[in-house]
Amino acid sequence: MVLTALLVLVIVSVATDPRAVGAPAALVIAAAVGLAAIAFGPLSGASLNTTRSFGPALASGQWQDFWVYIVGPLLGAPLGALTYEYVRGEDPQNPLHHAEKEEPDGDRPVRLPA
Repeated sequence: MVLTALLVLVIVSVATDPRAVGAPAALVIAAAVGLAAIAFGPLSGASLNTTRSFGPALASGQWQDFWVYIVGPLLGAPLGALTYEYVRGEDPQNPLHHAEKEEPDGDRPVRLPA
């Protein structure tokens, strides 16, 4: 649950930040996955994906405590998203909040990459 919450928190944070586009966002997400594997690998096998846990359980026939790998992500993902919303808050000085509420002001030229 904690691993999924942290991963969702990182992904939502970089996905909604206009400064983190492309490589920086990918590096931050990769670092979060790597650190989760290093820090929690000995404890939980660093399972961030229920399907990744299902394969070894199926192959070995070991199903005790498998419910943790199902319930953890189902509770952790909303927890990470709610944590982001709590930390982000509503900032009236943030220009992005105003841009979402503005009415479109007509046609704008589209710039295509060269």
